[in-house]
Amino acid sequence: MKLILVLAALALSQQTSLSPNPAQSCQKKLDYLSQNASRQSPDPRPTAFTQDEINDYFSSGAVKLPAGVNQLHLELHTGRIVGTARIDFDQVRAGRSDNNPLLSIFTGIHDVAVDSQAEGADNKATIHILSASVDGINMPRFALELFVRKYIQPKHPDIGLDTTFRMPERVNSASVLEGGAQLEQR
Repeated sequence: MKLILVLAALALSQQTSLSPNPAQSCQKKLDYLSQNASRQSPDPRPTAFTQDEINDYFSSGAVKLPAGVNQLHLELHTGRIVGTARIDFDQVRAGRSDNNPLLSIFTGIHDVAVDSQAEGADNKATIHILSASVDGINMPRFALELFVRKYIQPKHPDIGLDTTFRMPERVNSASVLEGGAQLEQR
């Protein structure tokens, strides 16, 4: 009996050491999507990503976040993405000043949460911002629109509170699920 327990423990410890961390798993899936896209007829079977894989991938530094954006964390729910981050608005606004008192709330370092709807079909993804809060205080939509127009769109003109973009790597559809996401290629 003791021998079985020791073998089981040894097998579990070896299995754990052989399994990739979530960021590596995410990278392997991204590599697969890229390779699959180069085929004449991509495999249409869905590629699933877990919330942990996605968050670990962002935390690993594999994706360069914009200046001032730190500690990004995503929660995936059916059809929705809730993102939280610690934002240094002074870095985001670097080189741009404004005397508009409405924009004065966007200074210093704050915890930001953004709730959005997300879907992807026919090679296009759409993200619609439902709400955003700074340090737990809901922001009026007009203030968000003003911030995006003044500080985000000069660098990224295609980004707004409602954004549609073509998905890369021949991804035809994307579904946000509870705790994960699924991509299908064609």
